[in-house]
Amino acid sequence: MDTLPAHLGTAGPPAGAGAGAPESVAAPAAVPPAAGDAERPPGVTPILDALTGAELVARLHEVARDGHVPLTYNDARDQMFTTLARASHPSGRVEAVFTGRTIPAVGGRTEAFGQGFNTEHLWPQSLGCRRGLRSDLHQVKPAEVRPNEIRANHPFGSVVEVLWESDPDGAGETSRLGRDASGRVVFEPRESMRGAIARSMMYVATRYGPEHIPGFSAANFAVELDVLLGWNELHPPTERERARSAAATRLQGNVNPFVLDHTLGTRAGSALLDAARGAIPPAPVPAAA
Repeated sequence: MDTLPAHLGTAGPPAGAGAGAPESVAAPAAVPPAAGDAERPPGVTPILDALTGAELVARLHEVARDGHVPLTYNDARDQMFTTLARASHPSGRVEAVFTGRTIPAVGGRTEAFGQGFNTEHLWPQSLGCRRGLRSDLHQVKPAEVRPNEIRANHPFGSVVEVLWESDPDGAGETSRLGRDASGRVVFEPRESMRGAIARSMMYVATRYGPEHIPGFSAANFAVELDVLLGWNELHPPTERERARSAAATRLQGNVNPFVLDHTLGTRAGSALLDAARGAIPPAPVPAAA
């Protein structure tokens, strides 16, 4: 599992923030059980159990930022195609997020590009995906070039009128571009990736914002949040998602708390949109007495 300060099992005092290079990230810390653990699904690491809404999101700002040492964009893409692929796929094959197509293990981005893969930024670059967000391993994914182009900067959503559909993956799943029930053009990823994508988007909403990145926009997030919250509940983290997230933490130093405890999405709810709009300032984690 990801590195997590032990105090985050409750709303109590923090451990010191990590400030070292990614190579020095500590081993995962033990997290004390929280009330209600008996009812929790297996694999959930309780985070700030006593908090909900804006109060929770204000604290998650700091949880998601703690220890983050951004990689360069080239380094991030190389690590995405190598280290993260090995962490999330039994044989180290690189898997395209929207189509499920895989290629054998590669040595870096150049080799992957030569086989028709590039980098999908789940938070579109046209909506403020720049600076540290552009290279954030918690939100970049390998993708085939054409499906990546088709997704473009469309919000995620549930398609009712199909305009484009990918070839089925090995499980018969497809990604689709089309219109949702309101007539808006949205992109619906294959079912097995919906939960992971939702948790990446919620992470970005709490880790970043207009106060950190000029031009950061929550325009898509405003129309996709309800769908993302539903996907998060329907598709909890798999072992592969947890392994990938833990590898990202080892490389850049910070956790995606929504992978550790996917109940955060439901508990945060609409306050996530306020966070993405910069309306909920970060709340410093109280110092230990």
